[in-house]
Amino acid sequence: MKSKITAHDISQLNNKIDLLTLKVDSIGQHDDENIRSIIGRIDRIEDEMKGTSNVMSSKEAAAYLGISVARLYQLIRNSQLPFFKPNRKMFFERHRLDEWVANNIK
Repeated sequence: MKSKITAHDISQLNNKIDLLTLKVDSIGQHDDENIRSIIGRIDRIEDEMKGTSNVMSSKEAAAYLGISVARLYQLIRNSQLPFFKPNRKMFFERHRLDEWVANNIK
């Protein structure tokens, strides 16, 4: 499963692409191979962004919420956080976590 790519991640990727473009410009290499390489990297990033899952593991959910895994388990023990457990592993649905965050803004 993949974690959600945040707006901050996209911004960092854009900055890296800009730096890469500047490096290519400074070297003066504008050949097709370098351009294809940059475009290929951008395409892979876009594919990864499209493939983000709506179901997350505990570790992914904690990272998504910006809390520690220990805090995540504390919220679960107190029945404060929505999750499901089809087998022995807990999973979290992105839209339910988003709803939980919206309802718990202080």
